Amino acid sequence: MTIVTDLTPSLATLVGGPKRRARRLLNQVAAEPRRALDDRRCLKPEFCREYFDLCDDLALRWTLEVLEDPDQALRHARVGVDLAKKAGNRHLVHLALGVLAHAHLALGQRRAARDVLEGYRVDAKRCCVTCEGDWLRRQGDYLVEMHDGGAAREFLERSLRKAVSPDSASRIRFLNGIALYHDGDLAGALEHELDVLASLELGSPHGYFIDALAILAIILRGAEPAVDARVRRRLERFKGRLAGLGDATDVRYRTAWVEGQLLVRHDVETALKRLDSARLHLFKEGPLRHAIAVSLDEAQIYCRRDHEMGLQAAKTVLATCLRRLPKGSQGQDGELRAGVEDIAEMLSSRPENAVDALADLRSSFVVSVPGIVAERLTLRW
Repeated sequence: MTIVTDLTPSLATLVGGPKRRARRLLNQVAAEPRRALDDRRCLKPEFCREYFDLCDDLALRWTLEVLEDPDQALRHARVGVDLAKKAGNRHLVHLALGVLAHAHLALGQRRAARDVLEGYRVDAKRCCVTCEGDWLRRQGDYLVEMHDGGAAREFLERSLRKAVSPDSASRIRFLNGIALYHDGDLAGALEHELDVLASLELGSPHGYFIDALAILAIILRGAEPAVDARVRRRLERFKGRLAGLGDATDVRYRTAWVEGQLLVRHDVETALKRLDSARLHLFKEGPLRHAIAVSLDEAQIYCRRDHEMGLQAAKTVLATCLRRLPKGSQGQDGELRAGVEDIAEMLSSRPENAVDALADLRSSFVVSVPGIVAERLTLRW
């Protein structure tokens, strides 16, 4: 997977000569953003908005390329501001500054994001409904990152009233769901994120879908079986939406990961198929720790099945983890390798302890999708 194909979902599905040319141009700019400043075609408002979506997607989801170069999202966003200023369009400048604030938040630079937002607050409010509404959304995003759910909801509700399209409203509801979660309203948070999967335009940055799926897993920690069943039905509908979209690989495998964990109570064979597909994809294309995490999810299930066959399957999954975590690894990767080695030995000498050890290791490090298999195994068996 290249950074170009991963970051241009909004144009990747377009057809026709002019649209194909626009896609090629965006691909070129994705690989070398500053070239946009020397190409007059990039000054068109439509192109600028597509580029801003590309920048937002960089900040929303951490691809391998972004992990290797975390400042990439910030560099792209800064070019977006320069591009909007060169175009001489004040509306685009306000939108670009919102994208820049979002990039700062993605890097944990909250003070910088706050300074950017405060710097154009008055101008955005005086400009138009669209600019003010987008500023309110970005301010709500900042407050979500500060875990101030109540204040975030206030700004996001005001932004929602100024939304210019259903897609804009869905992007706001994505943030509002997180704000509701921070406020302790799990039912409201769940409904908002499910609504994002159902209503967000497929041409929007796919990072919204990927993050919404991860947030679902966070909300569903400790959920009752009836809630799991309702979410599984909604995920089936979401997969139907994706059926005709050819460039949604990361979204599909994120869906498989979350769905696989939810299926443990209902259909173990299908749960294992979903998790195994996500595991193989992540070892090939995703962050290593995500691949290790889904491997631990899968291994827990194997250890609760037929004793001999289950243990052998779990050993095979952990052996792949050890091949990918080289000996002598330092930091968290070193700790992960040591933990996997201990459990691999345990499967032969003390298999009765393996499930709890796998669950403990899974919860010892943070990835986007939390481990919710252990609690569902306990309720099933």
